[in-house]
Amino acid sequence: MFFNQSMNHNVDNEKYYKILGVNKNESKKEIKKAYHKLAMKYHPDKGGNPEKFKEITTAFETLSDDNKRSNYDKFGESGEGMGMGMGMGGNMFSQMFSGGVQQSNVSKKGRNIKHEVNMSLKEIYNGKTLNITINRKTIDLGNINTCSVCKGQGMTVQTIRMGPMVQQVQQPCNSCNGEGKRYNINNISENIKVTIPRGSPNNHKIVIYEKGDDIVDGETGDLYIIVKQLQDEVFTRKGYDLFINKDISLLEALKGFKIELIHLDGRKILIKNDKIIKPNNYDIFNEKCEWKSIVCTLDLEPFAKAQINDEI
Repeated sequence: MFFNQSMNHNVDNEKYYKILGVNKNESKKEIKKAYHKLAMKYHPDKGGNPEKFKEITTAFETLSDDNKRSNYDKFGESGEGMGMGMGMGGNMFSQMFSGGVQQSNVSKKGRNIKHEVNMSLKEIYNGKTLNITINRKTIDLGNINTCSVCKGQGMTVQTIRMGPMVQQVQQPCNSCNGEGKRYNINNISENIKVTIPRGSPNNHKIVIYEKGDDIVDGETGDLYIIVKQLQDEVFTRKGYDLFINKDISLLEALKGFKIELIHLDGRKILIKNDKIIKPNNYDIFNEKCEWKSIVCTLDLEPFAKAQINDEI
């Protein structure tokens, strides 16, 4: 009765599949694609719902792991992380007689590729679609054969005789580099279209899944596009705000000024100030002044410089 208590109620083992919008018999590859699509939509950095993103991530972490998925299909959410719990059935006994050692099911993954793109502040402000070229390694998955030297073991045994003694040395197979399989690696150049979102911060990372290097018995690596912002001659960026430094004459500081500014999107903005600009702080001992004024949400830091032809 104790061992069958988990069968006394209906198990909800469909919730995670519904969250990802996949069928219960979908492959790990399809589950991963579904997760990536939803993650792009609900990620908090994209303005998505943090709680929804958390549910999506939990569902993916469970269904993408073979052991966790098997437990979930049998016992629902209560079967997650049970370790040596009774709900695991025969797994409890296998752990007892194997010394409680569990082998982690860590999937291999190919090399990720990083590609930096330098963009002007104007390009980042308006957004841009780029065509980039990357070099990656692909494997002909339909032409993978078992290594004939090591018989797929990845290791070879060498016998060394020293007089009456015989010693056997095990070492990685040189023919297949210890992988147990033979295959062809193709170095290819691939053109990829990448859309840089408007307002991307410096060092913004864009992930394009499965565009890295291939690997046998593992997942293809990913491509990371890293946005590098170039310095602009007019504007200085601080977070999501733009600033300009503008020198004005003493006459302009007293009587006002007008500035016509060309924005990053091509608009002409007229900045007008009719008030006297006064220093916020004046130190009579070292004659230092700090000037500051906010006009049209632009931070102007004027330094009054009297010109020879200034007239009042």
